[in-house]
Amino acid sequence: MLNRFIEKVALLDPDAITVPVEAFMSHARIDGTRERVVAEAKIREAEAWVEDHCRRPLLPARYRAHFSKWCRTLRLTPGVLTVESVQYIDASGETQTVVADDYVSQLYSQPGTIRFKSAFSLPNLSCDHDHPITVTFTAGYEVVPGNVRAAVEVLAAELYENRFGSIGFTAAQSLLAAEVWREVA
Repeated sequence: MLNRFIEKVALLDPDAITVPVEAFMSHARIDGTRERVVAEAKIREAEAWVEDHCRRPLLPARYRAHFSKWCRTLRLTPGVLTVESVQYIDASGETQTVVADDYVSQLYSQPGTIRFKSAFSLPNLSCDHDHPITVTFTAGYEVVPGNVRAAVEVLAAELYENRFGSIGFTAAQSLLAAEVWREVA
């Protein structure tokens, strides 16, 4: 059993996109309203690929991290912007919320973490749930760095151009391999 898993609940702005569709279409020399849907799909596909490669959310979204046991420090994901709540299912099966004064959100550490204060006594957890601890938080770039946006755009263009065949991600991988993105991540 995994100690932790993280699920994306929803983008904070469902219409948000790293590269505006019109700008992408102009850059990739794509015309036509029917092609707009395909172009947007390729941008979304490229965003997912870049998030996977960077192991970091791009656009601000709400997440839930589920943990199987207490640790003094719970690791979330890079790019945490806010922590909404820390909840757990106690030994009697009731959902409880940890008071925010009992932990410190370390948002700028990579990955973001929740550190429980030494005065906080870690309560007993339900044995009936695999992951009785849930941290709800938002993560993503407030402003996506230019080189990450460029990688999404280049990859989306490659995906669009080669949508019927195989693809090599070499141009996008080169942009992402640069140490620059790590400095702003």
